[in-house]
Amino acid sequence: MAFVDYSTAYPSVHRDGLSSTLLKKDIRGYMWYHLRARFDKIKLLVLHPGFSARHTVDILRGLPEESRLSMNLFGIFVADLVHELRAKFPQRLFN
Repeated sequence: MAFVDYSTAYPSVHRDGLSSTLLKKDIRGYMWYHLRARFDKIKLLVLHPGFSARHTVDILRGLPEESRLSMNLFGIFVADLVHELRAKFPQRLFN
């Protein structure tokens, strides 16, 4: 049995694991570099009276929650997990 907590779906994606999953799915070349650049360095603007107007914070793990692309990348990442579980436990039935 596997449980996936979708409330923390995007922040829990391992970026290097996602990169290798994309390579395994034959997403290579310019597309791979473009996708990697989109989630490799993520910065958020901090809006708080105690900080300057341009203060940013680096997000060190996961995918950005506001990106339309994150939903698709998370789907690719989770689908690979299902394939790994099927390979590791072939005697089990997965529906």
